[in-house]
Amino acid sequence: LVAQLVEPFINGDAEFSQRDWVYTYYGSAARASYTLFEVTFSGSWPGLTRPLVEQVSPWFALFWILFQLSISFAVLRIIGAVFLNETIKAQEADTET
Repeated sequence: LVAQLVEPFINGDAEFSQRDWVYTYYGSAARASYTLFEVTFSGSWPGLTRPLVEQVSPWFALFWILFQLSISFAVLRIIGAVFLNETIKAQEADTET
């Protein structure tokens, strides 16, 4: 999806260095997927997202906000479920003894 959204910018008339940066990180499905992986699991997400918002389109801010909220929500739900599962197992072990 991201690769398709940035394609007009890459083929447009913006400065070559900007188009090259966008292509390097978002120019194909594989590049965009790897960049999303980096954004999700590293601390370098501002450097990978801000240029897209500032140079390509401010609408990407909405995309990144929704992406971060959904990933954060999912991770928090998984961590909460793991803790709940461990608590139930500990309670059941205490009940049996």
